[in-house]
Amino acid sequence: MKTITISILLLFLVTSDPFAPKADKPQNPNKDADISLAITFLENVTIPEKESVGFPAYPDARIFQTSKPGELGSPLNRVRTFSETQIDKVVDFYKQNVPDDWDNKDFFGIYFFWSGDENQAMMAQIPSIQISKADDFKSIWPNANTVITIYFK
Repeated sequence: MKTITISILLLFLVTSDPFAPKADKPQNPNKDADISLAITFLENVTIPEKESVGFPAYPDARIFQTSKPGELGSPLNRVRTFSETQIDKVVDFYKQNVPDDWDNKDFFGIYFFWSGDENQAMMAQIPSIQISKADDFKSIWPNANTVITIYFK
C-alpha cells in the first residue's frame, strides 16, 4: 500500500503544467497548401511548460507552432498561439502580465512587449511578446482573431 501511495505522490510531483493546449487540426478536404502547412506545424508542436515560458498564455489561446533556438533565425524558443478574443483585450491582458519594467509599442499593427533593446526585440533576439491580428489564419481557423507569439529563453 505504501508503494502505491508513494507512486501516486511522485506522479503528482512529476506531472507537468503545459503552457496552453494545442490547436485543433483543421480539416483539409481540398488539399489546400496553407492548411497542409498548418497541419505540418501542428504535428511538430512541442508544448512548453508554463514556467519555462515565463508568461501566462492568454486564457483561450491555442498553440499552433513552436520552434527551438536556432530555428527561424532566433536564438530563442518560440511559441505561437491564436485566440478568438479581439486584439485590444489580448494586449490589455499582457499589459497586466508582463514585468513593470517592460516596454510596449504598437509598431504598424504588431504590438510588442520587451525589455532591453527595441531592435533586438523586433528581430526576436531577446525575450519578447508580439501580438497581431489573425487575418492571415482565418482560412485555417475561422474563429482566430489574434496571434500571440512569445520568444523566451
